[in-house]
Amino acid sequence: MRQIAVPPLGSRPAGEEDREQTSPPDEEVPPRHTAYVGWLVFVIVMAIVVVVAIFAVFALVVPWQYPQHLKVSLDVGNGWRSTVCIPTGNTYWGGPGSILVSFNWISSGNSAADLNMSLPNTYPTDVLYNVTAVSGSGSYQASGGGGNVYLAFAAAGAPRLPAFVNITVSYDMPGHVIGGPTVSGTC
Repeated sequence: MRQIAVPPLGSRPAGEEDREQTSPPDEEVPPRHTAYVGWLVFVIVMAIVVVVAIFAVFALVVPWQYPQHLKVSLDVGNGWRSTVCIPTGNTYWGGPGSILVSFNWISSGNSAADLNMSLPNTYPTDVLYNVTAVSGSGSYQASGGGGNVYLAFAAAGAPRLPAFVNITVSYDMPGHVIGGPTVSGTC
C-alpha cells in the first residue's frame, strides 16, 4: 500500500485546502467609457462628412446667381407710382453690395406714356430714367452701401395716360442666398 504524506497540522495555514485552483485568473476588463469613444468618433466623422457634402452641393450644384423677376403695374389705383426694393444690403449674409437691375415696360392700348425711374424722394429733380414712348427698357446699377436700394417708378401723361403701364424688373442675386426674399422685389 502506498502512503500519503500529510504535512503536520502546524505547517499549513488555517483555511487552506489541498486542491488546485480551477477558475482562470480574472482578465482585465476595459473601462466602460472606452466603448463610447468609438461611437463618439463615428458621430464626429459623420458630422464632418455631412457638412462637407452640404458645402459641396452649394459649390457645385446650386447656381451662383438667382434670377429674380418682379412685375409692377402703374395705374390710377396706385397713383401712377410704385416702389420696388432691390436687396443689396447686409440682410442676406453680407449682401452683394451692387446689383445690375434691368427693366422693360409697355403701356396699354398702344398709347404713349412718360415713364420715370428715380430713387425715392428724388422725383422729379433727380430722375435716373425718363422716356416718353409706348414701351422701353433701361438698367441701373443698384449699390446699397450696406443698405437695400429702392427704385421708384412713376408714369405721367403724354399727352394723356393710358389705362396702365406694366413694368418688369429683373436682376440676378449673386452668391448663395439662403433665406432670401420669398417674393422678388421685397427686402
